[in-house]
Amino acid sequence: MDAQRSLPFAPGQFDVAICSEMLEHVANPRAALERLHAAVDARARIVLSVPIEAPKLVIERVLAAVGLLGLLFPGVEPGRSEWHLHSFSKRMLLETTHGL
Repeated sequence: MDAQRSLPFAPGQFDVAICSEMLEHVANPRAALERLHAAVDARARIVLSVPIEAPKLVIERVLAAVGLLGLLFPGVEPGRSEWHLHSFSKRMLLETTHGL
Protein backbone atom coordinates (compact mmCIF):
# COMPACT_ATOMS: atom_id res chain seq x y z
CA MET A 1 0.00 0.00 0.00
CA ASP A 2 1.10 3.57 -0.54
CA ALA A 3 1.90 5.10 2.84
CA GLN A 4 1.61 8.58 1.33
CA ARG A 5 -2.15 8.04 0.97
CA SER A 6 -4.78 7.33 3.61
CA LEU A 7 -4.11 4.02 5.33
CA PRO A 8 -6.91 1.48 5.93
CA PHE A 9 -6.64 1.66 9.73
CA ALA A 10 -8.84 3.36 12.29
CA PRO A 11 -7.34 6.38 14.06
CA GLY A 12 -5.50 5.29 17.18
CA GLN A 13 -5.61 1.63 16.22
CA PHE A 14 -1.97 0.95 17.12
CA ASP A 15 0.14 1.69 20.17
CA VAL A 16 3.46 0.89 18.45
CA ALA A 17 4.45 1.36 14.82
CA ILE A 18 7.72 0.54 13.10
CA CYS A 19 8.78 2.34 9.94
CA SER A 20 12.05 0.74 8.88
CA GLU A 21 14.11 1.66 5.82
CA MET A 22 11.07 3.02 3.95
CA LEU A 23 11.11 6.82 4.08
CA GLU A 24 14.00 7.11 1.65
CA HIS A 25 11.88 5.35 -1.00
CA VAL A 26 8.81 7.62 -1.02
CA ALA A 27 8.44 10.95 -2.78
CA ASN A 28 6.92 12.65 0.26
CA PRO A 29 8.26 11.20 3.54
CA ARG A 30 6.35 13.76 5.62
CA ALA A 31 3.03 12.64 4.09
CA ALA A 32 3.86 9.00 4.85
CA LEU A 33 4.64 9.85 8.47
CA GLU A 34 1.46 11.90 8.82
CA ARG A 35 -0.59 8.90 7.65
CA LEU A 36 1.27 6.62 10.05
CA HIS A 37 0.80 9.11 12.88
CA ALA A 38 -2.96 9.16 12.21
CA ALA A 39 -3.16 5.39 12.75
CA VAL A 40 -1.44 5.33 16.14
CA ASP A 41 -2.69 6.08 19.64
CA ALA A 42 -1.75 9.49 21.09
CA ARG A 43 0.72 7.79 23.46
CA ALA A 44 2.13 5.48 20.79
CA ARG A 45 5.75 4.91 20.06
CA ILE A 46 6.81 5.18 16.47
CA VAL A 47 10.18 3.64 15.71
CA LEU A 48 11.85 5.05 12.58
CA SER A 49 15.00 3.93 10.83
CA VAL A 50 16.65 5.20 7.69
CA PRO A 51 19.96 4.10 6.18
CA ILE A 52 23.10 6.09 6.87
CA GLU A 53 24.08 7.06 3.36
CA ALA A 54 27.07 9.35 3.95
CA PRO A 55 29.78 6.64 4.29
CA LYS A 56 28.47 4.80 1.25
CA LEU A 57 28.43 7.99 -0.83
CA VAL A 58 32.04 8.78 0.17
CA ILE A 59 33.11 5.33 -1.04
CA GLU A 60 31.18 5.86 -4.29
CA ARG A 61 32.96 9.19 -4.85
CA VAL A 62 36.38 7.60 -4.29
CA LEU A 63 35.59 4.71 -6.63
CA ALA A 64 34.29 7.14 -9.27
CA ALA A 65 37.41 9.30 -8.94
CA VAL A 66 39.71 6.34 -9.63
CA GLY A 67 37.48 4.99 -12.42
CA LEU A 68 36.27 1.88 -10.63
CA LEU A 69 32.67 2.71 -9.80
CA GLY A 70 31.35 1.81 -13.26
CA LEU A 71 33.45 -1.34 -13.39
CA LEU A 72 32.52 -2.66 -9.96
CA PHE A 73 28.95 -1.34 -9.79
CA PRO A 74 27.61 -0.74 -13.29
CA GLY A 75 24.46 1.35 -13.39
CA VAL A 76 24.99 3.09 -10.04
CA GLU A 77 24.86 6.86 -10.41
CA PRO A 78 27.77 8.64 -8.70
CA GLY A 79 26.56 10.67 -5.70
CA ARG A 80 23.21 8.89 -5.42
CA SER A 81 22.11 5.84 -3.58
CA GLU A 82 20.40 3.46 -5.95
CA TRP A 83 16.64 3.16 -5.52
CA HIS A 84 16.54 5.90 -2.89
CA LEU A 85 14.77 9.18 -3.50
CA HIS A 86 16.23 10.75 -0.34
CA SER A 87 19.47 10.54 1.59
CA PHE A 88 18.57 11.36 5.17
CA SER A 89 20.86 13.16 7.54
CA LYS A 90 20.02 13.48 11.22
CA ARG A 91 18.91 17.06 10.56
CA MET A 92 16.68 16.08 7.62
CA LEU A 93 15.04 13.32 9.66
CA LEU A 94 14.40 15.72 12.55
CA GLU A 95 12.93 18.31 10.18
CA THR A 96 10.71 15.68 8.54
CA THR A 97 9.36 14.48 11.89
CA HIS A 98 9.07 17.91 13.55
CA GLY A 99 5.66 18.54 15.05
CA LEU A 100 4.30 15.00 14.71
